[in-house]
Order: sequence, then structure tokens, then C-alpha cells
Amino acid sequence: MSNRELLVYYFSGGLDDYLDYLDELNNPTNGYRVDTIRFIHDVKNQLDPFKKKLTPELLDMYVQHYKEHVWQWASFTMPRLKSLRHATKSLTA
Repeated sequence: MSNRELLVYYFSGGLDDYLDYLDELNNPTNGYRVDTIRFIHDVKNQLDPFKKKLTPELLDMYVQHYKEHVWQWASFTMPRLKSLRHATKSLTA
């Protein structure tokens, strides 16, 4: 996942869906998946304090910016598009 994809998923609410997807895979947990999950949690832990400091208006700007790009990236990187579609709809509600 690229830096841009991480930001798209973070601000669209899709990182949690991606983590759920990784947890639900049927094959045994491997080192790569464990490292990926750890990395995504680290990204969230770094971005959450930043997100909390944003004013509602600025946060909305970030969400709108990344929401515009979410389908471009999600179409080939995240198998659970239905969950991502639900996450982006909840951002506009």
C-alpha cells in the first residue's frame, strides 16, 4: 500500500475495514500479515492525534479530498469495496 493509499483509507474510514479483512482471512497468519497489521496500527496511532487537532472544517476538507480519490485506489487494492462504500457514505451523512 502506498502512502497515498494509506491516507485515502485513513480519511475515508477504510483502514478499519482493511484490518477486519486481514483478520478474517482463512489461511493461517503469516509474518507478512502480522507485519502489515502492525504497520497499519502504527499509521493509525500516528494520524489519530493529528486528526484530533483538526478543526471540523479542516477535517471535512481532508475527508472530501481523499474521498474523491477513494474509488480510484480501492478498485484494485481493497477487496471489500462494499464496506468501503458504506464507510464513504457515512462520511457524507
